Amino acid sequence: MTPIHHIRPTDSDYSTRLVAPLRLINLIWPLPEPRDIEKWRLRGTHHFVIYSEAEPLAHAGIFVREVFTARGTIPVGALGGVCVHPDYRGRGWGRDVAQAAFDFLPQLGVEVSLFQTPVPDFYARLGARLVSNRFHNGSNPADPFMDVYKMILPASFDWPEGDIDINGPGY
Repeated sequence: MTPIHHIRPTDSDYSTRLVAPLRLINLIWPLPEPRDIEKWRLRGTHHFVIYSEAEPLAHAGIFVREVFTARGTIPVGALGGVCVHPDYRGRGWGRDVAQAAFDFLPQLGVEVSLFQTPVPDFYARLGARLVSNRFHNGSNPADPFMDVYKMILPASFDWPEGDIDINGPGY
């Protein structure tokens, strides 16, 4: 298995180490403005990265987000930024970094991950399942997620029905 590097928000060189993975994220999802590295640290994002030399080829990030449900607050592992450089797809590295992030859930103190995706079958093979809740951010009724499919892992988690306030922007 290819080594997976873990960048922790408590690392003293977090901002420096995150520059290269952000190049990969910006290649996959370009934005007109640069992404704010300090914002990632403040929300406590852990990054799992596969490199070749100093070049990041696969990435997954995860942080804790409390979401509000009809049953009360649930802390979730907010998975995002799962990507593989287009020239290196098909090697299982997306699975590897996503699995590393999911395996980190106990260290985050959460039992379930909530995320969006355009490729639900990929995550179903890792043990996730689709959820059909209506998602919003506070009083804004618009879905804060960009992707159509929302999923949780593990699939066996007792996920509540009804509206879910993800308590912040989509990730």
